[in-house]
Amino acid sequence: MTFADAYGSYYWQDCGSMGSCLARRSDEIYPSSVGGNTFLACIFLACLIAQLVFLVGFRGRRIFCAFMCLGLHMECVGYGGRIGIHYSWTEATPWIYLSTLLIAPSFFLLAIYMITKDLIIYYGSETSRFTRKPNRLPLSLAITTCLIILLFIIGLATHGYGPGLVVSIAMIFQAFSILVAIGFAVHVYRKGEKRKNSLRHTSPPLPKYRYFALACAGAMVAILVRSMFRFAWMLYYDHSEPLDLFFDGAMTALAAILLTVVHPNVFFQDVSLLRSSRLKNGEEEIGL
Repeated sequence: MTFADAYGSYYWQDCGSMGSCLARRSDEIYPSSVGGNTFLACIFLACLIAQLVFLVGFRGRRIFCAFMCLGLHMECVGYGGRIGIHYSWTEATPWIYLSTLLIAPSFFLLAIYMITKDLIIYYGSETSRFTRKPNRLPLSLAITTCLIILLFIIGLATHGYGPGLVVSIAMIFQAFSILVAIGFAVHVYRKGEKRKNSLRHTSPPLPKYRYFALACAGAMVAILVRSMFRFAWMLYYDHSEPLDLFFDGAMTALAAILLTVVHPNVFFQDVSLLRSSRLKNGEEEIGL
């Protein structure tokens, strides 16, 4: 079975014969190349191995590493499926690759949200009225992302390979939740910088933290671009693989690289020292 046959059986139910299929629905329009997909698969595999090393070799940030490993594993399966489309491995290959690649970036977001409260720890719980309960907003974003993952699963299960209304709604919600998270981070950063300039700042300096925060911001922007592209991709049938590899694959790979190279176990490992210093100076303890 060719990719066009599998693609038609999952997406266009009326595409059962040459007379009922448009030329733009054939594999001549959207072939799955080996080179670009193999390159991206290797990037995700390398990041997965690095995250596994952090998960096993370090005591901290294990929830972060676990979510990253889950997302990276799904990316590897997804791009393995795209390579499989080229060789027509199985009928289910298109569904496997699309389902994994749609869901995987959500686990990257969950990993980021699990360490969002570190931003609050760094600037202090009195920075803003939104930070007085450090776990509230990160937990809300995490729950929203879990619901988005559930919507993806329901949409893919009920509509097969096609986009479907449920998957489209999930993609919109994902983009909106990322915008909320970015807005929250910018708000805390601006309030925190003003507070540091107006009050005596007794916390030890954490020079690497800025790199960690910028990496998280860059990863979220990359996933946001990817989500917006995916939504447009589902509305437009004449797909272009180079655009797909760049706006979907490359953006997700950029997020994975940033969250692996600028890992919190390396660039924000002194957060325990920050809490100890605040307790020593009589400041309010913020739970990790």
